[in-house]
Amino acid sequence: MKFQKTIIVLIFLTLICVSTAGASGTVKFHIPEISNAAVGDTVDATLYVDNNANPLISDIALDLNWSNGVLQYEGTTFSTGSTNLAEEYGSHIVTINMGDHTKGIATGDVALAHIKFKVLTPDNSPIEIKVVNVVDLSGNDLTGTATAVNGEVKVGTQTTTPSTTAPTYSYQTGSIDSGGWQTVNLDVTSTDRYDILGLAYSTANTFEIYVYDPSTGSIITMAKTPYFTANNLNYILTYSTLKPGRYTVIIHSTSGSGNYTFFHFY
Repeated sequence: MKFQKTIIVLIFLTLICVSTAGASGTVKFHIPEISNAAVGDTVDATLYVDNNANPLISDIALDLNWSNGVLQYEGTTFSTGSTNLAEEYGSHIVTINMGDHTKGIATGDVALAHIKFKVLTPDNSPIEIKVVNVVDLSGNDLTGTATAVNGEVKVGTQTTTPSTTAPTYSYQTGSIDSGGWQTVNLDVTSTDRYDILGLAYSTANTFEIYVYDPSTGSIITMAKTPYFTANNLNYILTYSTLKPGRYTVIIHSTSGSGNYTFFHFY
C-alpha cells in the first residue's frame, strides 16, 4: 500500500513539473512613445511583444484603448501571424486577435502590428494595452503572467510665425466735379491676402464708392464719407474678400469738386 501511494505521489509531482516547464518564459507587450506629433498627422503606433516563451506563443488577444476625440483610428497592418483580425468598437477601442498555430510567434522583441491614428487635437493621449488572452503552441494559458507597457502619443508645441510681409498696394488718381461720377477698374489676383479699398482726398467733398461684381452687376461693397480724418486728409475705407477678377469701382461726388486717390491694399 505504501508503495502504491509513493507511485501516485511521484506521478502527481511529475505532472506538476511537466506543466510548469511547458509554460516557461516571459511575455511583455509594449508600444513605444510617439513624440512631437502635430494636429492632422497620421502616426504609426507599433505594437511589440518582447518574449522568450517556450513553447512559442500561438494565440494573442488584446484590447487597445485611447482618449476619445483626441485620436482617430485609421487602421491596422499586421507584421506577423497567419490569422489576424483588428476590430474597432465604438470610437476608441480596437481588439487585436492574432494567431499562428503552425510556427508560433517568434521569440525576441517582435513587431506584431502597426496601428495608424490621426491626431485630432493638440492633446496627449495614452494607448492602453489590456491583455485578454495569450496561449502557447502546447495550449498553456500565459494570460495571467503576461504584462503590458502602455504607449502614448504626445503632441509637440505648435508655434505659428506671424507674417512680416508688408502689404502691397495699387492706386489711381483723378478729379471729379460736384455731383459727378468716375469709373475705375480694380484687378484682384489669386495671391491677394485681403482687399482693403479706400479713397483719400483733401477737399471738403463728400464721396461714395461702390464696388460691383462684374458677372452679376450687383454691389459687393460700398462706403460713404465722412469716414475719418488724419494728417489733413479725409478717408473712406471698406474691406471685402474678393475673388480673382476685374471689378468695376464707381466713385460719386455727392458735394464739392476736387482731386482724389483711390487705393487698394492686398
